[in-house]
Amino acid sequence: MFNVSSVQTGATTAVPPHTNIGGGDVFFSNDGVGGTAGQITGIFYGVQISADPTKATSGFIDLFWEDAATDDITPACLAGTTCTPANSISQFTDGTFLARLAFASGVINGDNTTFIKSNIDPTTAGPEGQLTGQADSFANVVLGATYNGNLGVWQNVLNGDWFWVDTNGNTVFGEPGETRDVRFSNRFNQLVSWNGAGGTVGAISNDPARVLTAAAVPEPASLTLLGLGLAGLAARRRKAQSRA
Repeated sequence: MFNVSSVQTGATTAVPPHTNIGGGDVFFSNDGVGGTAGQITGIFYGVQISADPTKATSGFIDLFWEDAATDDITPACLAGTTCTPANSISQFTDGTFLARLAFASGVINGDNTTFIKSNIDPTTAGPEGQLTGQADSFANVVLGATYNGNLGVWQNVLNGDWFWVDTNGNTVFGEPGETRDVRFSNRFNQLVSWNGAGGTVGAISNDPARVLTAAAVPEPASLTLLGLGLAGLAARRRKAQSRA
C-alpha cells in the first residue's frame, strides 16, 4: 500500500527518444490526515518474485482518490498498530477508483519475462534506513478495468504509450507491443519501524512513476500527471516463486 506524496510537471528527454521524463514544479502535495486537498493512494498486488530475488514478474497497481472530507487513512493503519491488515487494505481501496496498472516487460532489453528489476533483494532485513536500492519497471493501463463496478476515471489520462522498450532484443525500440504507459524508477530506503506482522516490509520510495499525457484530467482532482512521488511504501513480502 502507498500514498502519493506529490505530483509535478516535467519535460521529456530528446536523446535517446521515448525514454525518460524529468521532474519540474510540484503542483499537488498529499495533504495527509485532516488536510484539505485529499489524497492519492494505491495498492499493488500479484507480484511474483523469481528464483533471482532481484527480479519479478506479473503484478498490478490500483490507484484511488480520497477526498479530504472522507479521509480515513491513518499512519496507525500503515503501521498495523490499530488496524488489521484487512481493514488497512479496505481503507486504502475506498474513494474514487482512478486506474489499474499492469506491470509489463521491457526493463531489460531482450527479456520479455522480467517485469521488475532491483539492484538488491528488497526484502533483505537491515538496520533502519540502511538498506537502500533502486528498482526499475514499466507498466500499462488496463483499459476497461473496474473496481466495485466503476471504471477508472484516469484510465485514458495515463494511457500514453510514450515509452519505448526492446523486449525481443533486436535493438529496434518501440515496435508493435513494445510501448509502455508508465516508467517506474524507485529509489528506496527500508523503514524497519514500519515492519509488521505477516511479513510486511516498510520502505520509503522517491520519484518512481513517470507518464506523458495530453489528455485532460477529470475530477476528482484537476491534475495533469507527469510524475508521481510515492511516500510510505509498505510492501508485503511475497514468497519467492520461480517463473518459466
